[in-house]
Amino acid sequence: MRILFSIITPPAPLGPFGTWGETLLDNGFHPIPLKGKVPLVPRWQIRVGRAQIRKWCLLHSYANIGILTGEVIAIDIDIDDATIAAEVREICFAILGLTDFIRVGRSPRCALFYRTETPIPKLAVAGVIDTVPVRVEILGIGHQVAVAGTHPITNAPYNWPLDNICSAALTELPLVTPARLRRLHAALRGFFGVPVMSAPANNNHRATSKAAKANATSTVGGVDVGGVPGNRNIWLFGRALTLVQSCTTQPQLLTRLSAVNQSMTAPLSHEEIKSVVTSVWKYKMGGRLFQPGKQQIVLPYGKVMAIQLADPKFRVANSLFQMLKATRRTKTFSIPQKPTAKTMRCSSDTVKRAIGQLIQLGLLRRVGQGPRKGKRAGAILYQFVP
Repeated sequence: MRILFSIITPPAPLGPFGTWGETLLDNGFHPIPLKGKVPLVPRWQIRVGRAQIRKWCLLHSYANIGILTGEVIAIDIDIDDATIAAEVREICFAILGLTDFIRVGRSPRCALFYRTETPIPKLAVAGVIDTVPVRVEILGIGHQVAVAGTHPITNAPYNWPLDNICSAALTELPLVTPARLRRLHAALRGFFGVPVMSAPANNNHRATSKAAKANATSTVGGVDVGGVPGNRNIWLFGRALTLVQSCTTQPQLLTRLSAVNQSMTAPLSHEEIKSVVTSVWKYKMGGRLFQPGKQQIVLPYGKVMAIQLADPKFRVANSLFQMLKATRRTKTFSIPQKPTAKTMRCSSDTVKRAIGQLIQLGLLRRVGQGPRKGKRAGAILYQFVP
């Protein structure tokens, strides 16, 4: 009797693009195979159909994955100083709102992800703060950003401390407007102190003469700071945050910021400049974290805890703690998870995890439980740790 054996070869494991390519397409993104951070296919700026994506999944299964930006907005923070990178993230969150979609490739560098209904060209700003090169790009039309695979320098996988964009729908990304993005650009130019104009727009994005006239009324040293109302204040506030580092007295900061103000084609009043200087000086004297528009909140920790909270994995916990300090006026309080999650635009599980992190860090403690409400258990009560 002859016994026949058949050898079954198991399918080869899929790489990053083979695993996530079609999923990203189904979720509303346009995936692009990458070698490191460089596209492997020609004309990658043009969207293709499912048949082509499947071919790429076979041909480039082990490639890294990029996604086309435009409707997707990526704030690419290329800063190697952890403290400065944390301050830039806080500026982004203050102007654009929070996002759970944070990609980390080479920490403290990271990218924050949003979406827009009106795509814009790339905006970029670069400079030097305390000898540290700093650069932020707001990636828009005609660009791509890596979201999965291996970082070409660290040789480690890209990390998503909170929500991974590869398993999310495009509509789950926080929505931002072009006006907000331009406002962020102006604020960062002020913070860095070396404005850089946006990338040239194509013929589909020509500025009208009306828009050009509006922008001409808000320039610093001939450089546009955006046509959005309030951009001059934001730009000067960011500039003051940089200038204050080398000022030893409040009058010295007032003199230096007044000189910057006078270089604007439409300078603010002296009283407005004094108000900005007073706020920034209080921030310096109180040793507080950077919190645009919320200088009245005192954060009861020093540099070591501030740097620890700058880690992306504590980003929601840090924001939650700041919100609690701003809104809780009694010694003992509750943190209703669903309303808090709605306010912070994240999930209830994310809020629950953030509460646990604050307890672990010694910033918050659980002190008991409130009275029952019918069949429902009472709310958990907390206190700040002095």
